[in-house]
Amino acid sequence: MLLTTISGYLHIIVWRKSGQMVFTFIPHLLLNIGPLLWTGYSILPYLWR
Repeated sequence: MLLTTISGYLHIIVWRKSGQMVFTFIPHLLLNIGPLLWTGYSILPYLWR
């Protein structure tokens, strides 16, 4: 939950500084890639069955 809160603030900071929402992709990607690399689990194989 702490990472989600930090990510939310990062989205706001990045958007305010850049003026473009496309740059909020980076913190969002890091937030999603972290648990994937840590656990080695991905839902994608189950989606393609």
